Amino acid sequence: MKSIKLILKIFISSLIVLFGIYFFLISDYNNMFNNERFIEIKKSIEKSKSKKYADLISIYKKTHNIENVNNRFIKSKKDCPCLSVIRNFGYPTLYVKNSSQIRNGINEIIYTNKIEKIFTQEDCLTFLFSSYDFSAESTGVEEASKYFFNKNIAELNQSEKINLVLMLDNSALYNPLRNKKSLPKKIEEYKQMINK
Repeated sequence: MKSIKLILKIFISSLIVLFGIYFFLISDYNNMFNNERFIEIKKSIEKSKSKKYADLISIYKKTHNIENVNNRFIKSKKDCPCLSVIRNFGYPTLYVKNSSQIRNGINEIIYTNKIEKIFTQEDCLTFLFSSYDFSAESTGVEEASKYFFNKNIAELNQSEKINLVLMLDNSALYNPLRNKKSLPKKIEEYKQMINK
């Protein structure tokens, strides 16, 4: 009986210590959040919140399973726009050079958790749509819309909007100028997902 109580005390103490470490890691007291690149990313996400991409975000949400970073690792095949922000815009500054993938993966999770404490997944998506490199001539969906379709975002039809959402996943694979044969099939697949 005494050994069970001892094991229970050790287990509860360990949980308290782990939660303490976790909350310290995502708190403002953690010096890793003073990194200039991380501060720049936060400012950029805040600045992009004024952009309105409701149609694109709606398409993305209907065609992707969005989860926060912690749930993403528990449930496979989930998307986390805030993790994509850290991966696409934090590298290499937020990563430790000559370090293991495990350590950099932990840093990725910590930075993403901090971003998720401040911003929503929609805020991160808006930032991705406004800053993602869609191709050599277009950064952000506004430039991509003009470059690929010769239209403003408001003038795009559903297929063109879906194409831009697809390009956020892989801009080379879903480039409408290069991949004219298989792209219509993928766009049709997304239309079916949207209209369910």
